[in-house]
Amino acid sequence: MSVPRRFATGILVHPLCFSLTIMPRRSILSLPIAVGIVLSAVVAALILTSRSWSGQPDNFDRLTAEVASLNGQPLPAHQLLDLESKEVLVDTLSRGRILLVFLTTSCDACIQQANLLSELQQHPPPNLRIYGVGFERPALLAAFSKEFDIKFPMLFDNHARLQQSLKLYAFPISYLIEDGIIIKAWPGAMPDVEALRRQIGFQEGK
Repeated sequence: MSVPRRFATGILVHPLCFSLTIMPRRSILSLPIAVGIVLSAVVAALILTSRSWSGQPDNFDRLTAEVASLNGQPLPAHQLLDLESKEVLVDTLSRGRILLVFLTTSCDACIQQANLLSELQQHPPPNLRIYGVGFERPALLAAFSKEFDIKFPMLFDNHARLQQSLKLYAFPISYLIEDGIIIKAWPGAMPDVEALRRQIGFQEGK
């Protein structure tokens, strides 16, 4: 899993900036206090960061539960664009069986998942359409698609409206959708394409 850098660094940057902002300039006696505030902020930030990542299994289980809580809910209706800035009809994502995967271009797990999706796209399950969704600039998404030879369509979530409606803060996140209804959702990348097939409920020969 990956958290966008702006979220990951916010914990460290904001307390420090705040502490530096409130440092009095006129009193030398207050300098030790100001230093103490800064050090306290750093320690607190490190503690918060370690809590976020040291308990990875618990955090992942919690994220899995949060994502799965949308099962049975309709996919929020927001306009997406293809990488040529053409609108994708909302109806396109509300008909049939769709695997919608939210990715970022700087996330190792996203690259792994994208490669598996490209492999799956070569022999997709019957009646399943696969789309990647990103909120970064279309040119960046296009470069990502080219670099990793992505075999499925990438869509642009303009202003991250769909991402915000789904309250996404970690990537990749996958949604299996049927006729506009989220029937299954999960975070992270699968270890291999067969695991991905099992996750979406399809195995060859069955």
